[in-house]
Order: sequence, then structure tokens, then C-alpha cells
Amino acid sequence: DEASVYTVSYGDSLQLPQAAFELRDRHIWRFAASNIVSVTIKQHGHTNKLARGPAGAWTSDGVLNGAIEETVTRLGLLEALSWVGRGENNLRSRGFAENPHELTLEVNTGGKPQSFTVRFGTLHRRGDAYAAVVLEEGQPVVFLVPGELYVLVKQYLSLASGAGNP
Repeated sequence: DEASVYTVSYGDSLQLPQAAFELRDRHIWRFAASNIVSVTIKQHGHTNKLARGPAGAWTSDGVLNGAIEETVTRLGLLEALSWVGRGENNLRSRGFAENPHELTLEVNTGGKPQSFTVRFGTLHRRGDAYAAVVLEEGQPVVFLVPGELYVLVKQYLSLASGAGNP
């Protein structure tokens, strides 16, 4: 016969989803790194494609190959730490320049090639990075990825300013 009342603090209520798209699963995509056959890097107005060799290696340098493999492994399991916004306006306000740092992963899924593209914006004050993908709705969705992932991307899957090679 007792009536229960539950309250949520104002600070906690601010962390609740504000829009329907924020209720979706935070896994952006999932595929094995071994299925990634190439990575196209676009940055600073230049493009470079990094492809696996016949033996499955990205490069003949064993240490660099391991670092690239770790980076693409993490990209194959891309997950949002939190949703930030949806639409072109959210891109502009999060540092996605006219020529953003963009990666397109070519993935062999069941014998069919598929492309998955992610763009990177500026760093969040916590050290995480803004990223964006286009999901089923056809408009970009901005989210945060771990800063550690973006450090790997910047180190191993980026182009030097004004150069066409990583």
C-alpha cells in the first residue's frame, strides 16, 4: 500500500539521452581486422591507399606492420563512447574541416567488398576525439571515440601535411 517515488538528480538527468538516435547501440560496426584488405587515407587534400600484400602484411617492417594491424583491429570494432549529434551542423561545430582526416576501410565480407568510412574532427576537452559516420538514415552522426584510438590513427594512418604518403 505504499507509494514509491524515485527522483533523479539534475546532473544525472543531463546524461540521459536527449534524442532518439542516442538510444541506438554504440557499436558502429564490427568485423575482423583480417577481413580489411585496404585503407584509403584522405587528409590535407591528398589521398593514399594502404593495401595488404599477398602474405597479408601491410608493410615489410614487422614493427610497423604490427602497429598498423593493431590500429585496423580497433577500427574494425569501432564503438562510440557517447553520441554527440546528428547532421551537417554538428560536423562544422566539432572541427570537421572541408578536408577532414577520413579513413575508408575496404572489407571483404563473405566474398563481397564493402566500404566503411569514418571521419575525424577535433579533440574533446577530455582527450577523446570527435568522429563521424553516415549511418542508415543517410546523415552524419557525430560521436566520441577513445583518445587512444585516435593517437594510433594519427601515428599510423595519416598523411603528413602537404604529402601524399603516410
